[in-house]
Amino acid sequence: MERILGLHHVSSVVKNAQENVDFYAGMLGMRLVKKTLNYDDIEEYHFYYGNHDGSTGLSTYFPISDSKEGDIGDGQVGYVTYAVNTGALDFRKERLDHFDIFNYSYERFGERYLAFSDRHGLDIELVETPFGPNSQWAFNGVQPKTAD
Repeated sequence: MERILGLHHVSSVVKNAQENVDFYAGMLGMRLVKKTLNYDDIEEYHFYYGNHDGSTGLSTYFPISDSKEGDIGDGQVGYVTYAVNTGALDFRKERLDHFDIFNYSYERFGERYLAFSDRHGLDIELVETPFGPNSQWAFNGVQPKTAD
């Protein structure tokens, strides 16, 4: 049986398009891989964020200004977890602190995590791992060794 290594993408609804871009591309340093229009409503955007080459594991967002907040377990995930290089959590914590984003660290199953929420209440975890692709993407102060 083939081992599943991850998800193709996770989609979320957010209220404000610019806040979404500022947070994921600007603060987290993710690559805005693609910006399209929502196929169901051509007046709304659909943003795709990922690593340097846009490989699977994308996060996609539909900015819908009149959307209601999600309820965890009823249409909303508990956490979206991204892998980062071993040793990158200290840089990430400093960056979150610099942008005045509440965050906390913990350990689970022997792995280090850093947790915080985006501007629209989606809970995010970063986990240190020596596995996975290394980013070649540098953007807005986030260098490749601290990106993935």
